[in-house]
Amino acid sequence: MNKGRRNLKQAASEQDFTFEECQSIAQVVSLRGSNQIEIMDAKGENSLALFPPRFRERKYLQSLKDEEFKG
Repeated sequence: MNKGRRNLKQAASEQDFTFEECQSIAQVVSLRGSNQIEIMDAKGENSLALFPPRFRERKYLQSLKDEEFKG
């Protein structure tokens, strides 16, 4: 694990996050091309989302899709 990611995880464990009403966490289901991704929310509903252009690299999205999030 590189230093930046370690610092991010450490900072995340030290802080409580509060989401606004319009924000939520979703899991990447599939990559649709360019900056479009299919996501699944906590209710199990699938929808399309636009990812910022700076994160367009497939390797970055693939690593997000393969990661397991433990709650």
